[in-house]
Amino acid sequence: MSKPCMGYPSRWQCAEALALEGHPPGVIAQRMGIKLTNVHSLLDYAKRKAEGSARAPRPAEANARTVVVSKDVLEALRPHAARRGISVNELARRILAVVADDGIVDGVLDDQDAPRPAAAAGNAQSPVADGRKGVA
Repeated sequence: MSKPCMGYPSRWQCAEALALEGHPPGVIAQRMGIKLTNVHSLLDYAKRKAEGSARAPRPAEANARTVVVSKDVLEALRPHAARRGISVNELARRILAVVADDGIVDGVLDDQDAPRPAAAAGNAQSPVADGRKGVA
């Protein structure tokens, strides 16, 4: 949600308007009551908006979808990611890719002999049978 500022619908629009009036970033910061670094960020954002995108897509987003993973699972992965010198998100992507590419989903989950919960049998309320929230 945008934060109105000095009669403008958002802070970036206010900073942009003041810059277009010829005010230097230091003066904009004083008039808006914000830090100079924030002014530079707002002006960069305004420039990207004018060019047609808020930011360039990250490489991992090119052909991707979002998966929500609970904080406790991410914390459990943190030491493994640190040992590899990668982010927890990158480790999660790699794990999922290897499991899918090697066709070992059934071996990893080891849930084929267990009775299917009602959700899995057709009423798909929860994608996770083990009770962890937010893991899909």
